[in-house]
Amino acid sequence: MMSESELFEEFMRIILGYDVAKVNTDFAYGIKNDTVDILNYISKNPALVIPDFIDGLPVVGICGYIFFDIETGRFDYDKITSVYISTYATDIQEASFFECKNLESITVAPDNSKFSSENGVWFNKDKSTLIQYPMNKLGETYIVPDEVEFIYYSAFIKDDDVKSNLTEIIIPNSVDCFGFDTFKNYSDDEIASSELQIFRGEYYDCFVFEIDGAFESLIFRDYKNITIICDKGSPAHQYAINANIPFRLTERKEELK
Repeated sequence: MMSESELFEEFMRIILGYDVAKVNTDFAYGIKNDTVDILNYISKNPALVIPDFIDGLPVVGICGYIFFDIETGRFDYDKITSVYISTYATDIQEASFFECKNLESITVAPDNSKFSSENGVWFNKDKSTLIQYPMNKLGETYIVPDEVEFIYYSAFIKDDDVKSNLTEIIIPNSVDCFGFDTFKNYSDDEIASSELQIFRGEYYDCFVFEIDGAFESLIFRDYKNITIICDKGSPAHQYAINANIPFRLTERKEELK
């Protein structure tokens, strides 16, 4: 009779299509085309470190369900306080870390070709996209780097029972897209038939929900006490107006420092 771990390995191999599926003390993982995908985080260590190699093969993928607890049949997002993304981990499903309510920092290896980090915040490689601000990150004020052009729609996701210290976000004029990835995956018909309303201007695109005639931000909707600090007439200013988010204006860039 097969053990529980052997059954799990067989499931991953047959159902998920991996050449080999294994379980070690930290991870359940699959091997395909001489690369490794992390499928499940087994360790109880709150500091998740994605290794460069497992079994001598590069770790390239991270499943969006790595925190599913096989024993309880539930997701255990609460145990993680920090994440380290290794050099070769470039295929990361978008939902991997968004629900980690105790997450304080995400750090990316400097040589990673697709992602980067700064002060515990996760970006794409050139920092033009802010991917995730950890839910439990310390600090009352966050200054978005000048390189950022796009803030991903779930970058600031937060559970209601998480008391965030963040009350102010300073957004530079470089940010001209808020929400989904500039509509590149959405046809005009799909947008028109959805419940999402689009605001487009010369310098900005953004998605917000319309609920009972009132607009609600997708990005900062979980932060009830947040204030956007931005230049007058900037894309961030227009976004704050459209999404009904409190804002404070500044005319001089020096005031944003």
